[in-house]
Amino acid sequence: MPRSTTIVMLTGFLILLLAAPAIFQVYAGTQGAVSDDAEDIMISGVLAHSMDESQAKLLSENGFYVEADVELQENSAWQTTYSLCKEYNISLIGKFLHKTMNYSISAPNSTDWVQTIQTAVTRYGDIVKHWEIWNEPTDNTNFFSGNASEYTEMLRLANQTIKAISPDAVVIGLGGLHLYSGIDAWVIKGLQFAQDVTTLGGMDYCDAISLHAYPWGNYSDFVANAITQSLEQYRTITGQMPIWITESGQHSNSRGHDEKDQANFLYSSYKLFKAQNVSAYIWYELGETEGNIANNDTFGLFDVNSNPKLAFQTYVLVKSETVFVDAAVDYLAKCFNPEIGLIYETPDNNASTYWLYSDNYLAQLALSPYAQNETVAQILEKIAATSINFAVTEQGIVNQYQILNRSAYTMPIKNSSNYGIAELDGTSIGCTINNGTGTLSYSDYVDIAFLSAIAYQNDNQSRNALLAHKNGTTMWNGSGFVDSTYNSSRGYDTFKLALYVYASKVLNRDFDVRAYNNLLSCQLRSGVSGEANKGGFATYYTANNCTNNQTNTETTALAVLALTYAPAKEEPLTPPPTPTPTPTPTATPTPTQTPTPTATPTTAPTPTPTPTPTPTPTATPTHSTPAPTPSPIPTTPKPTSTSPTPTPPTSSTPTPAHMPTPLSTSQPAETTANPLLYITVGASAAAAAIITLVLLRKKITPKSAFK
Repeated sequence: MPRSTTIVMLTGFLILLLAAPAIFQVYAGTQGAVSDDAEDIMISGVLAHSMDESQAKLLSENGFYVEADVELQENSAWQTTYSLCKEYNISLIGKFLHKTMNYSISAPNSTDWVQTIQTAVTRYGDIVKHWEIWNEPTDNTNFFSGNASEYTEMLRLANQTIKAISPDAVVIGLGGLHLYSGIDAWVIKGLQFAQDVTTLGGMDYCDAISLHAYPWGNYSDFVANAITQSLEQYRTITGQMPIWITESGQHSNSRGHDEKDQANFLYSSYKLFKAQNVSAYIWYELGETEGNIANNDTFGLFDVNSNPKLAFQTYVLVKSETVFVDAAVDYLAKCFNPEIGLIYETPDNNASTYWLYSDNYLAQLALSPYAQNETVAQILEKIAATSINFAVTEQGIVNQYQILNRSAYTMPIKNSSNYGIAELDGTSIGCTINNGTGTLSYSDYVDIAFLSAIAYQNDNQSRNALLAHKNGTTMWNGSGFVDSTYNSSRGYDTFKLALYVYASKVLNRDFDVRAYNNLLSCQLRSGVSGEANKGGFATYYTANNCTNNQTNTETTALAVLALTYAPAKEEPLTPPPTPTPTPTPTATPTPTQTPTPTATPTTAPTPTPTPTPTPTPTATPTHSTPAPTPSPIPTTPKPTSTSPTPTPPTSSTPTPAHMPTPLSTSQPAETTANPLLYITVGASAAAAAIITLVLLRKKITPKSAFK
């Protein structure tokens, strides 16, 4: 898409951020369905060599820490940063280094060293509770000409002095050794230094260790594996000390990289380090100067005019991703109607429409990983019971979203139709089935492209998976997806962003981080929408902002699945060589990952009422009374792709191979069995599958029959 459009989208975000920054603060879930404490356990911060008030305000509003170089001189950059952090209630991390000691790179005199630390901790300890000791001590040319023995003594004196004044302060040792820099020699040198300091007792003089991670190139699987290997080696050497990443960064607008590359690296590295359970992630650096730009050092989250870059937007969102997910899960819980036993499609239109497929099927997939929560467990149990009330055998039932649950799926994806199952107290219950005679092309529909990619990937057809994924990405214009269903007056479909992120994760492919940013920006939060829609994801959005205040279950469930999907861990590549004496590396630990249902490729076009419909998404399906002859209900197609609800096992209903678990098969407390209703499904010329619908609830009458 034109560069100008990209700027419009980012500018819209920045205007919203500056005008109403509270929107991007942590969302407090209304139902508490996941957790009452959604605070991120990993410290997220930025290294600042200078800072202005506008930057301080944004950092404070979005919960960032700031690290800065300690200087005792008046009118120093440190003094300005300290004052702004104190004014805006920002947690400040102090780094003692050669700059603190008048730029001397030799080991400081013990008396001078202790006196300097005493002065700093006494003067600034009111807001500085974390102190890092030196910077990259293995760089003997620029930062430290001493050896491991001298550094260990510096660390001992620093720890002793700091704890005497501030007993609860955190002392961070090793000064940012190289974790990965693209040069194995630096890693070997860092591991050896860590080994020597540990042997000399240095781990007794600190509470954590710090490492630096620069890719010096595009983020890749090799970089991720090398980082993971080195992390485990440092942990083994130091006795599993907590690890702080006190510098990690990537260029923008220089050295072959642009702002999108920088933002993508920030996203990927942040997610990697969080999965590896590091204690803190500090981005290098906050802003840029003319001097930085002249040296092609464009690491800043803000440009030379203090304007936030794309990477800052990404950082704001990814650091609070779990909060977004918690809010979405709360939304799904809030949309559950215990009287009917299902989650409604949208809070709008009097919450009168319920879809077994796809809404409640997707909701089960999205909520199942959170079944340890009592509220979620009860919702899943009741949806499962309602599924029994409308028990549908798997034979002949095909819905595109079954791909996400790794159910067997015959490609290509067929056309879909919406069917009404029942009316209950003024509400309608429906189902969407891909049972048409025609097929849907992934060259025409973005959702079909990404669902097909997942399906092929799960069937080990990598080439077809990549082709389908590529077809989907060609319809991305930098703001949204433009396919045959795109309506410029309505805006972009939010659910397609979720499918893009989801499919890219399944295929282990990079995705444009702007799609991720746009997806999270489409969650409606306090101050943007009414209570009913809060936490849900908007159905549509525009290039400027998310103006559509209608949310829906399908889009929200897909967003949860996309955000929480974690690919299976691959075998690491050959680790970098280790120093002599070589600390014995241990196997790379499996990252702690957010539980998510196993992904399977699925494509999601909008269902249509004719046997070979052309999917055209709209906001809400409208059901009309069926004609005497059983046929698909004329409906306005749903705005997102659909899929059948998973059915719990019964004597006549085989359980698919990968049903969401746990799902209770207990019956509702008050049900009355009605005669079985046998309906023929599918327009196949070969044979029509027989689907058994068991109607158990009171006051339920069939609204229509399958064709």
